[in-house]
Formats: sequence, structure tokens, C-alpha cells
Amino acid sequence: MPENVPCNICSSERSALLFAIDSLCIVRCRNCGLVYTSPRLTEKESVKLYENFNAGYDDRSLKAWSETARRRLSEAMKFKKSGRVLELGCSIGYFLNEAKKRGFDCYGIEKSEKAAKTAKKLYGLKNISTSDEYMNCREKFDVVAAFHVLEHMRDPMATVKKLSTAMKKDGVMVIEVPDAGSLKPKILKSKWIAYDVYRHLYYFNYRTLTMLLESNSMRIIKKTSVPNILISEFGPKQAAAINSLPPGTKNILSKASLYGTFLLRKMRIGDAIRVYATKINK
Repeated sequence: MPENVPCNICSSERSALLFAIDSLCIVRCRNCGLVYTSPRLTEKESVKLYENFNAGYDDRSLKAWSETARRRLSEAMKFKKSGRVLELGCSIGYFLNEAKKRGFDCYGIEKSEKAAKTAKKLYGLKNISTSDEYMNCREKFDVVAAFHVLEHMRDPMATVKKLSTAMKKDGVMVIEVPDAGSLKPKILKSKWIAYDVYRHLYYFNYRTLTMLLESNSMRIIKKTSVPNILISEFGPKQAAAINSLPPGTKNILSKASLYGTFLLRKMRIGDAIRVYATKINK
């Protein structure tokens, strides 16, 4: 049976319905404005969805993910050039692999056993755990990162607190989440791909993400808007139609998407937020 939950930031139980999908709902807290799923699947029901989550890959996917990882790492290295890095929800390890190439001491947490095994086999990453053990290490981390993970967490407040505890006093936290305050969800409404009531439990905008971090004595030092033009957001019928097009036409559309993403990045317009934060009391 789906479970009802209060707001994760302010604990208010007063919310307004935005969308209903099956027996699950996306609501907005009437007090602080956090958007979240309630009722939502129970933890036991959710676990089944993640057994093989993000464990598959092909050469094309690896190339794209590695390029994304290099961009993320380059930005993070503006704050920390070396040291220990912990990634929560590291999937098959493409970000940690790039960090390892640059000399970082890499650790990862990945709940999917299949993805964790793939990270070790594919990239030779030794320190990948399916538990939260690395968030309780005596030796702290220079960088802690969570890319498109926080929206999946059942308790983001507790998750950020654990990540903060795992950081060094002068460490940097990197968080990236879908931006519920961006243009795309305003246009697509309930059709926005990030409004996934089964896997996504929270939908942050810059204001609510800031509130979450500040509640854990964190201060945002940089915000970046991340464009992400996804063909899947056109829906399965539209995607199937595009895939059936002649190679030349598909190539034109692919280039248009690439240039569009480049332009949006230059304009700092996107549908995801990436923030860098440090501890307030260093």
C-alpha cells in the first residue's frame, strides 16, 4: 500500500495536489514549497525497482557518460585538485573512473549490486560498497558528490547530513538534481520526464535545494544550470517515429540536439541544477 509522508524540509503535513498518477501523487508543501511524491511506494516496493537500475551499458552510452563525467570533474576540480572523493549513487563508476585518472582516491556507494559489480569489473574500482559504510569513515573526504541521486532518496535531509558528516571541514559537496523550477516542467507539466512517481520522490528547485542544504549547515558557493535535451521526453511513440527516420534525417536531428544543448549551456538555461557547497562552520 502507498504511504503518505510529510514535507522532508519543514515536516508540514499540509500540501496541495499537483498531479495524480495511478494511486500516487505529486504534491507541493503549503508551508515551504517543496514538491514531493505522497502517497508514494513503500521502501519494500521501491527496492524491486532498483535491482538492475542503471546496470546496463553499451559503447555509445559509455562514451556519452564518460564525457559528462569529464565535464563534472573539471568543474569540481576548480575547488579541489586532488584528495579523497566519495560518490553516492555511483552507478557503474564512470565519474569515479575519470577521477581516478586524475589521481583522486576514489570511493563509491551504489545500492544496485549488479551496477557495483560492473563498476569494479569495468573500471577496476576497488572501493565500491552497496552499504553506507563510507559515509561513516574515520578519514573524511575532500569531495562528496551525488549526481541525480537526491531525488531518489527517501529522506534527503538525512542523506545530506550524512554526506556533510563524511566531508572534511574544508571539503566540497556537489549535488545535481532535476530542476523543478526550470522551463521544461512548466511547459510539459506532468509529462516532464523527471516527474517519475515510482523512482523520484522529491523535485527540487534552487530555493528548496538551498533550504535543504542550509538546514544542514551548508552554504552554496556556486550554482550551475545544466541543459539536458532528452529524446525520451517526446514520449515512446515520438521516439519510435524518430528512430524509424532515414539515417541522414536522424543525423540532422542529432546535430540539432547537440547544438541546442551547447547553446543552452552557454546561456545557462537547463532542466537540472548543479550546486557546490561547503560547511558554514569550517
